[in-house]
Amino acid sequence: MQRFTSISELNNAVSSVQKAALVCNGLARSNLAGHNEVIMDLHRPSDQAPRYTIHILDKPPARGLGKYAAFIVPQGREVEWLFATPAGRKKLQDSANFQRLAVVTLHRDQVYSTLDEVKLELADSIKNLSPAGLSEQIPYLSLGSDVGKRETLICGFSKISGDFRIEEVEANGKTLRRLIFLSNQFVVQSEALVKTVKIKGKKERKKIDFGYLACQHHLYMSVGVQLATTLQNPKKDVEKDVLVIGLGGGGLCSFLHAALPNTRITAVEIDPIMLEVAEQYFELKQDKRFHVVIDDGLAFVERCRNEDIHFDAVLFDVDSKDLSLGMSCPPQSFLANQILQHIKEIIGPKGLFMLNLVCRDESLRSEALDNLHKVFPAVCSYKLDEDINEIVYCANDEKYKTVEQWKKNLGTAGRGLNSAVKETKLASEDALEVAEFLSELKI
Repeated sequence: MQRFTSISELNNAVSSVQKAALVCNGLARSNLAGHNEVIMDLHRPSDQAPRYTIHILDKPPARGLGKYAAFIVPQGREVEWLFATPAGRKKLQDSANFQRLAVVTLHRDQVYSTLDEVKLELADSIKNLSPAGLSEQIPYLSLGSDVGKRETLICGFSKISGDFRIEEVEANGKTLRRLIFLSNQFVVQSEALVKTVKIKGKKERKKIDFGYLACQHHLYMSVGVQLATTLQNPKKDVEKDVLVIGLGGGGLCSFLHAALPNTRITAVEIDPIMLEVAEQYFELKQDKRFHVVIDDGLAFVERCRNEDIHFDAVLFDVDSKDLSLGMSCPPQSFLANQILQHIKEIIGPKGLFMLNLVCRDESLRSEALDNLHKVFPAVCSYKLDEDINEIVYCANDEKYKTVEQWKKNLGTAGRGLNSAVKETKLASEDALEVAEFLSELKI
């Protein structure tokens, strides 16, 4: 029994029950194939925070398909592409081979004991979402035999980004440390691989693996940096200057600093809290080859142009705080003509400009690419397979007007980066599949 302290609370509860009944009735009578998923939050009585979120998706009836199953996503895995995106969940359903699949995610700030207890708690709700005429027992699927492990290291607040968490999760036998903004909590802002190292005569301790790039787009940006600091500027024994706008947890900068010892990196971050997070939880270290400037990225770019400061490579890896827009990286102000003209001057005739473009709105994407083509003589892009991230490479060098020239030099740079990560002992295997990367480059 649930008690209410006001008429409005009672009305809200009744309305919620009515909506849930309407949804369950609709799911019993119809198949959602060809339509969007149905999404439901499950709450405990009197708890405003959801305990579970369920995505229900259907596919047309076909021979060999099971009728209905529930898939429980272990804690910490809900941010992965397979579970966090409609396309990923569709692929999960194809693998599971069920006509209807209910994908259940578990929320942070909730306590879950065992997988069996979670199944028991969900049983009635999962049954209510089943198709009509289902008589067999509903199978529960997952990635293992437990609910996963999530440890919160710190809860923090930033005036710019709002509430955030630093969490450690277990995934595929690895420990991953993540920075999560609660305003967009199904997206990992930064992620690092945590290794346990043994030091003779001392206790084991945790250490960040700088050779691990969680964000695949960072790998392709690194190839561009390799191109800009070697083939485009082949002078040896001279440090090449790299500007990175957007720090986050510092994973990209730490990787570049370790893999490319001939680079001198300047990172610009508007949020001082992020620098503290990067230093305290992601082992970011500043030295004579790497320093962080707390400043607005646009203001810093303008100052560099006015003071005639040049960089061999400029990278935009900054997100928009307005989640209602169809373009989440970079903010549209970073693609204004004046800013791009400044970048054009800063990189000079041989430099390279790279940006991480994340755009769900095709018209905004086309507009962004048009803006780049208007300023830079040569533009090339690579779209990541499972993500909506697109890395755009821009150059003033006229020789890059053909995709063949881009492929030739980026291929050389990719092989050079693979050699660099091995020489610096960041990895024992190639970081980049060069042939696959080159096959998807487009002008």
